[in-house]
Amino acid sequence: MGSRVLLLAGAGNIDCAHYVLGTLATWHAPDSLEVRLFDANEERLDLMDRLARILFEYNNDEAIIKASASIADFVEGCTEIVRSV
Repeated sequence: MGSRVLLLAGAGNIDCAHYVLGTLATWHAPDSLEVRLFDANEERLDLMDRLARILFEYNNDEAIIKASASIADFVEGCTEIVRSV
């Protein structure tokens, strides 16, 4: 299998995004994992980007974390999309 690219749309949702990130950080994917975080609110996006980096560093340091306030940058090439609204 190839690498997995997961887009978390609405990553700044403080009600549930931290649960999704915690689950992904403890999941050991059989392939390489790239997690793309998107949220239109840059302040919330920055907060969840920092949290994701801490969680993945502690649990799964091989994952790639990227964050952007522009979804157009991230949709192409995704293998999974999680929508958090």
